[in-house]
Amino acid sequence: MAIIVALIGLDSGLISQNVFVVIVLMSLLTTLITPIVYRNWFFKGAYCAVE
Repeated sequence: MAIIVALIGLDSGLISQNVFVVIVLMSLLTTLITPIVYRNWFFKGAYCAVE
């Protein structure tokens, strides 16, 4: 969604190409990092259980 909005902003001249690249990179980074963080957060107790 953010990439589509950024592309519209780039096409209409509201943002520069440098800003567009930053938005695309941040979108990709958060897409890749989020599953790793969620996995560690939700399953932390299951894997670190001490009896």
